[in-house]
Amino acid sequence: MNNIDLKNRRKKVLDYMENNSAAIIFSGELIKSENGNDYEFEVNRDFYYLTGIDEENSILLLYKENENIEEKLFIPKNDEKSSKWTGVKLSVPETMAISGIEKVLYLGEFEKYINDIGNRQDLQRIYSLIDETNNDENYNLNLRMFKQMYKVFDNVEFYNLKRCLNELREVKNQYEVKCIYEGAKNLKTAINMAMKITKPGIKEAEIAATIDYVSRKNGDTIPFPTIVASGKNATTLHYIKCRDKVKEGDLVLLDCGSGVDKYSADVSRTYPVSGKFTKLQKVLYDLVLRANKAVIENVKPGVTLSKLNDIVIDIYEDGLRELGLIKTREEVNDYYYHFVSHFIGLNCHDPFEKDKPLVPGNVITVEPGLYFEKEGIGIRIEDNVLVTNDGYALLTKDIIKEAEDIEAFMN
Repeated sequence: MNNIDLKNRRKKVLDYMENNSAAIIFSGELIKSENGNDYEFEVNRDFYYLTGIDEENSILLLYKENENIEEKLFIPKNDEKSSKWTGVKLSVPETMAISGIEKVLYLGEFEKYINDIGNRQDLQRIYSLIDETNNDENYNLNLRMFKQMYKVFDNVEFYNLKRCLNELREVKNQYEVKCIYEGAKNLKTAINMAMKITKPGIKEAEIAATIDYVSRKNGDTIPFPTIVASGKNATTLHYIKCRDKVKEGDLVLLDCGSGVDKYSADVSRTYPVSGKFTKLQKVLYDLVLRANKAVIENVKPGVTLSKLNDIVIDIYEDGLRELGLIKTREEVNDYYYHFVSHFIGLNCHDPFEKDKPLVPGNVITVEPGLYFEKEGIGIRIEDNVLVTNDGYALLTKDIIKEAEDIEAFMN
C-alpha cells in the first residue's frame, strides 16, 4: 500500500468533515488472555485503511479549520524493556514513510494536543469511529474513548465517521483487488494440498493446519479460524473445533481465508473423503453448484445482494421440490439458513448493505449452501467476485469446484 493512496483516503475524510472539527481515531490495544499472555494484535481496520500503520496504542488526529488542515499521528515510544519482550516498535521516520503523515509524535504528547484543540473557541464537532455492532467497551477502544471525550468537551457535537469509512471502503482500487486475488491464489494451493492429504482417519485439525501453513507461508494473516467440518459437523455453519477424524463416505467442507496486506480472500469448497461423491451427495452438490454459478452470472452493477439471494432461493425451491424434500418456498429455510453474499476487503466481512445496488469495484463473496443434519451432509461453495463496469470478474476461477474435476484431482 503506497502512502499516496493513504493521503487520498484521508483527504476524502477531511472533505467529509465540517469546518472547525477534529477526528480522533484509535488503532486499538493489546488484549490479554486469562493466563496473562497477549493475544495477537488486531489493528482497527479503518485506522489501518487511513494510515497503513499496524501498531497498537496509536492515534490518528485530523483537524479542519477553514483552509487549515492538520494531520498528526501519535505512536508509542520504544523502551528497552518492552523491546526485549515484544519487539521494537516503528520509529518516527518509519511511521512517516509508511503513512505519508509529516507530523508523527509520541503518545505522551497526545493529551497536550487534544487539550489545545478542545480550548479552541471555534471547535464545533468531534468525529470518532464507532462500530455500532460492537458495544463491548472491553474490545472497542474507539467506543470507550469516545465516551470519555464526550464527558470532557462541553458545547461540542459528536459525530460518527463509520458510515463515511464504510462507503470509502466499499469500492476497491487496483491494489486492493490484487491483494484479494493473491489471497485467492494462496487458497488454491492450500485447498489442493488439503484435498491431497485427506483420507479416512485423518484429523480435521491436520487438514486445517495444512491450510493455515500455506496461508502463513504465502500471505500475512489468517483472517478467521479455518473451518474444516466433516460429516454432520458441516451442518454447523461456523464449526471451528476441528476435533474429529474424517470418515469414509463423508464430505468435508472447508471455509478458509488468506490475507495479503490484511485484504482477505474467503473461499469455501466441499469434497468427498473417499475421492468419489455418492449418488445423493452428487445430486445435492450439483444443486448448490447450480446456484453458485447462477448468482455469479448475475453479478453486475445495479443488482443488489438481496436479489442475488433470491436467485439462490428460486433454484433451491425448484430443486428441493423435485427431490421431494419440500412443499413450500418457506421450507427452503430448513436447508439453507444463511445469506448468499457479503463484501470482503480489510475485514473478511467488510461493511455492506444488502439492498444497496452494486457498483464497479465492489468485491463480494458468492456462497450458497445446503445442510442436511439427519443425513450428515453439509455443502457450501464460495467464490470471490469483483464487480466490473459491465459485469464481473471471478477472482477464484482457478480453484476447482466441478464435481468431476474434484474427483479427477483427488484420484
